[in-house]
Amino acid sequence: MTENQKPAHETWAELPTVTTPSDVPPGTPETWIADRRSEHHERVSNTRLTKLHPHLELGELGTAEDAVADLALGQALAEAIGHSRGTGIREALELGATWDQVSQALGSTPDVVRAELLRWADGQRHLFAETGRFGLGQEAYDAVVVLVNQQPETETGNPWGSARPWLTADTVVIRGNSVLLIQRADEPYQGSWALPGGYINEGETSRAGAARELEEETGIVAMQEELTQVGTYDAPDRDPRERVVTIAYLLEVASGVTAVAGDDAANAAWFPLDELPQLAFDHAEILADAVRSLA
Repeated sequence: MTENQKPAHETWAELPTVTTPSDVPPGTPETWIADRRSEHHERVSNTRLTKLHPHLELGELGTAEDAVADLALGQALAEAIGHSRGTGIREALELGATWDQVSQALGSTPDVVRAELLRWADGQRHLFAETGRFGLGQEAYDAVVVLVNQQPETETGNPWGSARPWLTADTVVIRGNSVLLIQRADEPYQGSWALPGGYINEGETSRAGAARELEEETGIVAMQEELTQVGTYDAPDRDPRERVVTIAYLLEVASGVTAVAGDDAANAAWFPLDELPQLAFDHAEILADAVRSLA
């Protein structure tokens, strides 16, 4: 968009007619939709009142086009309010509200609200895929999935000691036909081989966390834009300690790149893809998915 171009939601009101909700561009503020609808609705109301009270002197009368626009904009406004509700649920959870608190505020149940948030996130992900500007990108969508999987607190306290699952990031580093693995220095799976990765810090994106953990555990420095997302892994029992959701990334490096173990990695080594040791957690699945993505 050039400096002289207006955003879509600033030019759509100039359209002569609105016949379907899809005529309203993504990202249009609710107030804009409501204002446009009120114009059509007022004219339709004038027509109805004039028939009932012919002596009244009212403003401009409505047409069939006004009535259709009133309906279409009403539906668009309802959808926009639904979008705001999804945004509100997400924001409340991100600020630390529990599922019980959110569902009570909406007069619903946690399961119903979870399903609503996931439907909203799916719609926002599709919107981003179509527009490249509005909606949720993959990282933001994955963060919502983490919220959806957040477990409710119980009378005896949260089973994992937290109101929500922990979020981690792992990286599959491919060098030719080899993959970089680290040997875990701590439990669980002490001494086992795994993908480099770890917990995401507060205020950090998963991609930034993956790059940071990779450098800390192997000494390899990667730009965030070099990391390609493989997927999100959220099986409830994937970590024996607590509920952990991980977002995995793929990084391809040149043949001369070396690794030096650091942080909580006892060792770091390259393994041929056809001679792999047994891997900790679900890292064999993550590695298989990453390799398939290269095909």
